[in-house]
Amino acid sequence: MVHCPYCGHASPDLATYCQECGRQIDINDSESSSDLNTKGREYQQEENYETAKKFFKKAINLEPSYAPPYHNIGAIYFILGEYKNALSFLNKFKELATTTDLKSLVKNADNLIDCINHGIILTGWDEKKERDAILTLKNEGIELQWKSFLGRDIGLKKISYSEITSIEFKKGVLLGTLEIIFTGGTIKIGKVHKDLGNLFVSNIKKRIQNYPEVPKMEVLSPIDEIKKAKELLDNGVITQDQFEEIRDKYLDKV
Repeated sequence: MVHCPYCGHASPDLATYCQECGRQIDINDSESSSDLNTKGREYQQEENYETAKKFFKKAINLEPSYAPPYHNIGAIYFILGEYKNALSFLNKFKELATTTDLKSLVKNADNLIDCINHGIILTGWDEKKERDAILTLKNEGIELQWKSFLGRDIGLKKISYSEITSIEFKKGVLLGTLEIIFTGGTIKIGKVHKDLGNLFVSNIKKRIQNYPEVPKMEVLSPIDEIKKAKELLDNGVITQDQFEEIRDKYLDKV
């Protein structure tokens, strides 16, 4: 028996379509590598990664020089935390991706490889400043670096995890927009690859959750401040003149 990856219904081994939901559960050998890659992307977008990998690997076996499935299966391994496999497929993709129509996928592959080698980094387009932007997760918060059209650094902003009040990734088919609301305003970074955007948000939420709260300062009443000063006087820490200065200061607030 073969189980449908969508509804789980068991159908006969030779079944091509699920008897319950009617969706395809097998791969047609007559399909091209491009067709297989497209179907794999459909499963990938539904986060059905095991079935997606099946289509991508079939596409690679059918046409080893066809680049896109290497990127897509590398992205899946990245999401699953299997970084050695991710690097293998992503580097192979970059080796094969020689046409200009794959430019955006090459950029995303570079981002994923940077994340594996150097930590979580996200690149995109700052919709307000209309500049390329790089977001990096640091121990204390997020570092936002803007780039000029020539690739030069033109600004840097640091946002502490304690300042972030909301974070959301609005995803499209392949790209999406990251929105961060913090005490100083809102940042929207567009043209972010879906897989990397989801991973970035997930990591930020974990860090916010684990970020230590700033201890609240103890606020004393004027009378308590005078009592505290009297204890310091009695213990010889301050002089009589210093005590009277503190006393007069807080008596005015009573």
